[in-house]
Order: sequence, then C-alpha cells, then structure tokens
Amino acid sequence: MKLAGPCCHTIQQMAGVGAHCSRRELENLELLQRPRVQQLIWIAGGHRNGIRSLDRQIVLGRQIVVSEDISLHLVTQDGKVIFLKPLPGGLFNDDGELELSGEPDSDAILRGFVWTYIMMVQSQTDFRIALEHHLFPSVFCPDGDSADTGKGARERFDAAYRGWCAKRTSWEISLPIVNG
Repeated sequence: MKLAGPCCHTIQQMAGVGAHCSRRELENLELLQRPRVQQLIWIAGGHRNGIRSLDRQIVLGRQIVVSEDISLHLVTQDGKVIFLKPLPGGLFNDDGELELSGEPDSDAILRGFVWTYIMMVQSQTDFRIALEHHLFPSVFCPDGDSADTGKGARERFDAAYRGWCAKRTSWEISLPIVNG
C-alpha cells in the first residue's frame, strides 16, 4: 500500500520522543500523521472513537497479525485480518509511565498511538489477547512465562491486569487527543 500526502512531522521534530525509541520507530510513528493512515485507522474502527476492542475483533472473525509497520496499524484486510503494531517498550519508563518529550506535535503522535491501546484493551479478555500476541512491552506483562499455569500464575496475571487498568485510567484522564 502506498501512502499519499506529505509527512507532517520530521525526524528532527520527533527527536525528543521516547528516550529509548529507535530512529525507525520514530519514523514509523510519523506515519500516524499522514491523512491516508488516519483515514484507514477510522475505517478499521467501530464504536468508541472508531476503535473496537481486541475481543470484538476476534468475535468478528478477524485474525490478529502483528506487524512493526505502523502504516498497517488497525488496518483490516477483507474483514478477516487486522494488523496491529505492538507498543514499543521505549515509550515507557520502568514504572510503565509514558515518556513524553514536551514537544506538542511529537507528543500528540504518541498520545494517539497509545490511545488506540486504551480503546482496544478494555477487559481481562482483551488484556489476555494482547499478551498472547505480544502487543505489550515487558513493563505491562506478568512476571514469569505467559504460558505458565502453575501456582501463582493467576495472581500474577491479575496483578498485571490491575496495573494495566491503573495506567489506562490515568492515561484516559491525562492524554487528551489532539486532532491535526
């Protein structure tokens, strides 16, 4: 797929975004500002702000395909596949707090990307689906092997889910989305 339209932000403008993000991740995040990508994100959506939960994607019969290509994030193919870009670990500190640069344009891009995960992961089922598809950086994952069913596995999962809910709630309050 070829994307049309000029890029709204340069790598230089994005330089302060996410202290641990690679140049490629920053270039990929720039794509979110392209009009064609924004249109495709809207098409892939549904109810809350145009984005359906992961559970709903499965109910609709969509296969989740993980891709590092941000231009495919939330794009569906023939209604049977939805492409998702994982949350890069470099966007968060060790406590799971989003590391914003203070640069309004760059931060708006990050907020928009994180907002898609706020909308997609609304329940324990959504959280489990995200873990199974390795969509989260390790800071949001339960300690131990995600396939572990041994003693304490449920408690670790519950604690990780509670942590996600706390972050998601704080982001919903503190990350106003800026439409460009």
